[in-house]
Amino acid sequence: MKRAAWVMVVFILSSGTLLFGMVDPPGKTGASGGVPKPVPEDGYQAMLVEEREKAGQIRLDLLRQADEEMQIVYHTFHSGDWMKAFFSEVLAAADRGVEVTILVDGLMNQMRGEMRGLPALLAGHEQIDLHYYKPPRAGNPAEWNNRLHDKLIVIDQTYVMTGGRNIGDKYFSPPDEPGVSDRDVLVKVTGDEPEQSALMSDLNDYLANLTAYKGMYSYKEETSRFVERRAKELEKELMSFESPAGSGSMAELDFLDVDHVAFMHNPFGEIQNEPFLWEVLTDLAHHAEDEILVQTPYLVLNEPMQNMLEAGEFAPEQVTVLTNSLYSSPNFPAFSAYLADRDRFAASEVQLFEYGKAEPIHAKTFLFDGYKSVIGSYNVDPRSVYLNTESLFVIEGETFAEELQGSLDAIETDSIQVQHEEEHFQEKVPVWKDRVMTGLSRITSRLAHLL
Repeated sequence: MKRAAWVMVVFILSSGTLLFGMVDPPGKTGASGGVPKPVPEDGYQAMLVEEREKAGQIRLDLLRQADEEMQIVYHTFHSGDWMKAFFSEVLAAADRGVEVTILVDGLMNQMRGEMRGLPALLAGHEQIDLHYYKPPRAGNPAEWNNRLHDKLIVIDQTYVMTGGRNIGDKYFSPPDEPGVSDRDVLVKVTGDEPEQSALMSDLNDYLANLTAYKGMYSYKEETSRFVERRAKELEKELMSFESPAGSGSMAELDFLDVDHVAFMHNPFGEIQNEPFLWEVLTDLAHHAEDEILVQTPYLVLNEPMQNMLEAGEFAPEQVTVLTNSLYSSPNFPAFSAYLADRDRFAASEVQLFEYGKAEPIHAKTFLFDGYKSVIGSYNVDPRSVYLNTESLFVIEGETFAEELQGSLDAIETDSIQVQHEEEHFQEKVPVWKDRVMTGLSRITSRLAHLL
């Protein structure tokens, strides 16, 4: 199965590369992305979620909290106890009458193997609507590169959680076990009518348009005896599954008052979409007066992205970038593409830091002038800019930004600043990994737009 999966990935990259290369990347765009509406007098609170285990517990609390409706939008799920715990709570919510909408990527959702009957189980519930985004079709391999990459949970038009985490054991493991270092933000809309807030209005429009999009397919029930049997077995297993304890009442969580929260998203619908979110981020960079902090799992800039960044007033010396090292990164295609340009970044005035611990950093975060915080699913690479569905929050507030700054400072402490033509952590990197990454970089640097 793993060999077949890799064959499919290679075919996607090779076929998609040819077709992708026939079209120039889009330029500047107008209103096709998630443009915030005029802001009424809304109230918002936000909570930064750093700890892995707590991130999982809060997700379970959100599902348990749901009274009327929930929307779940996710790139992928990884088989294991946390996936079972998550869908156990989803089914429990549906059983108590909550309307559940689930949007998942049609290629990367991983509802296979031991979870093979899960789609049939979910779609068979009268309270659950399950949709797949662009399941691969043999006649259109270029479109296989367009993936749903959002990570969103929306509860009762009041709570919204987003960030870099997918659902899986490695994202929610205890601190003494191996895992992935990531970051979420939980936003609460305050006031008597949270559904009328600008944030929820923009988010609801996005989810409605995404659900109605022609590339989003409602799950068609499978009828094989194996799937039916596995769905029944899973139902028994999940309904009796002992989920981990939550973090407590939602009222007990440490929310911070913030000045404003805006929801923004990529446009979708084309093989290559307009780079709306990259425009938003570069505009924020152009207007920054003091400091720009960026955390991204890998840093891959193609020429159009670089040109947009340099089109306005931009001071590279203001920018600090935190990313993985050859030691910490598990992503061979994307990180090897970064390696191809690593010396160029290091030779610039940008302060580039690489993480020195064994566990990878997976968070996608930007902080501008200690006031505007950006957290979501968005990596700094052409895939996030042109190909994937992506979404993020722009959060305004000094207190929240100070807490985020502290988190980024801690990561910088565990990192080493990259100097031109210097190597770091080489003694920790297996020889085979170094050779494979270096060899791949000669190939992936030419396929960077697909990574």
